[in-house]
Formats: sequence, C-alpha cells, structure tokens
Amino acid sequence: MVLPWDKDFLSSETELSSRTILYASEGQNVNNISRSIVKKILGNIDSKDYSHLPLEEIASQNFIFLYPKDKSVIDIDQIRDSFKYLFLKSNSKRLLYLENIERVETRTFNTLLKFSEEADKNMIICMATNNINIVPETILSRFQKLKIPKPSNEIVKEHLINIGLNFDEQKNDFVLENLNLLSEEDKNINELFLKFDEYEAKKEIATKDKEEIRLFLDYQIHKIKFNMLKVKSNNKGKLEELRELRKQILMPHNLSIDILKSKLCLYI
Repeated sequence: MVLPWDKDFLSSETELSSRTILYASEGQNVNNISRSIVKKILGNIDSKDYSHLPLEEIASQNFIFLYPKDKSVIDIDQIRDSFKYLFLKSNSKRLLYLENIERVETRTFNTLLKFSEEADKNMIICMATNNINIVPETILSRFQKLKIPKPSNEIVKEHLINIGLNFDEQKNDFVLENLNLLSEEDKNINELFLKFDEYEAKKEIATKDKEEIRLFLDYQIHKIKFNMLKVKSNNKGKLEELRELRKQILMPHNLSIDILKSKLCLYI
C-alpha cells in the first residue's frame, strides 16, 4: 500500500543518478517507496509495466534484487555473484537493487564498493536503508543520497481519521513515530495493539514472530518515554536496559527468540 504522502513523492519526478541510496527517518518504511521507484526504473529498461507485481516475482534478465530473505545478512557471495552476472550484460541497461543495506556484512561493503566502481554507467545500482548512519562513509561519498520526506504529524493524523483509526494519545504518538505500521497491508494496527495489551496483562509474549517482538519492545520503550514526559515518571534505569536489549536484537548474531522473550517479560 502506497501512502498519500509517498504518492506525492513518487509523482515529483525526482532525478536519480546511476548510483543512489534511498533512506528515510527512523520509523518510516523506506522499502515500500523504494520498490515503487525500482519497478518504475526497471519498467523503463524493459518497456514493461511492473507496477502491480511484487518485486520478488519480477523475472527480468536485466534485474537482480538482493535482500536478507532467510539470512540475517547480505553476504559477500551474494554481492559477488550478482555483479558477475550483470557484468556479462554490459551492452544493455540493467539494475541491481539492494534492500536493507544496513544488513550487509561490514567486510562485504568493500566488495560492494569495488564492484560498483568497476561497473559502467549502463548498470544502475540502487540501495535502500532504514539506517543510513551505519553505512560506511566510503559508500556514502560515492552514491547520491536521497531522503524520503517524512510527513507532518498533522497530515498523518488526518490520514488516521480518514481510515477510521482512533487511539489514545500514547498509542497515537507511537504510530506517529512508526509510520511503517501504516504501510504494511498485512498488519492491522488495532489488532496489534490488542495483542500488546494482552501481552502486558498476562506478562507473556505469545508469538515467535521476531519482528513483532521487536515492535513490542519498541512499544515498551515508547511507553516509558511517553510517561516520563507526560506524568514525570522516573524510569531511566528501565529505559536504558530496554534500549540495550534492543541493541542486542539488531546484532547479526543476536539472541534466540526464547531468551529474548524471557528477558523482555521481566520489564512488562
């Protein structure tokens, strides 16, 4: 689902170079809008309309799509094999799209840089990340950096009203900080909050979905920050411990689901 403010950006005809990194503020979903841009570029290369196809289902000899998928990282072999394939087609336009490049292995960035510098102008390299701060400067300095604009709170609140979502102030504030919740078609925000309320009431996290657990952790962090601001509660120690737990989740070799759930339940 493309959100109203993303549609405005997509219709703006922003010029992209052959080496571009698309990124967004924390809480936004850069992938949805990046995929729309990539499908438009590839459609121009192949003279086809890919707008209604999921990126994973596009079969084009001029395109490779790299993302973590079943792995926790994008590794060096994936990068090397992709470039070698595209180098064979040097007479035509072709496109390499890397999604979630914050999940590229550190040593792999050097290989990515080497191949991108060897590639000719017919090879378009587009990358997307939700955390540009961890992308090495050697990459950033050689790529166009294009930030997806973040809508104002007023525009988002109006959209929530239009789609019939009405939350209390704290939940509403959480949605404003996590706009990616609005762009995922399979995620019902009302049901998600009901789940979170149930986890808190039972002090038990009844899911093995790692992304949902991470989101529940973010929700707990947000609640503490919100209460510290609104009711002047003092939970700095708990806040720091939850932030540390979040860092552990984001590490490539991170905690098992069961350990993560048991640790998080201690703070509910």
